[in-house]
Amino acid sequence: MTKIAICGYSPTLSQAPFYDNEWTIYSMNHRYEVYGRFDLHFDLHDTTKMSDDDYYCFWIKQNKEKSVLTGIDSRFDKATIYPQKEIIDKYGSFFTCSAAWMIAYAIEQNPTDIGIYGIDCAYSSEYIEQRPSITRMIGIAEGKGIKLHYPNGCRLFNKKALYWNNTGKM
Repeated sequence: MTKIAICGYSPTLSQAPFYDNEWTIYSMNHRYEVYGRFDLHFDLHDTTKMSDDDYYCFWIKQNKEKSVLTGIDSRFDKATIYPQKEIIDKYGSFFTCSAAWMIAYAIEQNPTDIGIYGIDCAYSSEYIEQRPSITRMIGIAEGKGIKLHYPNGCRLFNKKALYWNNTGKM
């Protein structure tokens, strides 16, 4: 049984199951310090542009065996390279953010459950592009029978009312 928590860094991150060892924690990007723990860290940006003087670069070097990166960078020789081609071949090329790529990667691990924490896509125009990609991958996960978990207050699926009759009632 595998449970995977995809963790961003919006306020709902505080509800992630950091202290439940049944869950594998996927962290992301430069905000690594906000996680209670992580099992796999994703940075799907171009690491070759990172300066060796940057503390984050130092941190990835210390955690390279638990890191998933976009390509070969000799500084991170033991990191896992994200299987981009295989994921695109299987799910198409509609990926607009790290969270969507992480959900696809999680699906490939055949989990029973996926949790989405700290990923609300509710606060800036940047998320206008990201939300459809994330919700698409969530739909694929649900279609495969994976149980999805969302924190209280998650704004990823905000809606005013059920479209059917605009009252929210059936």
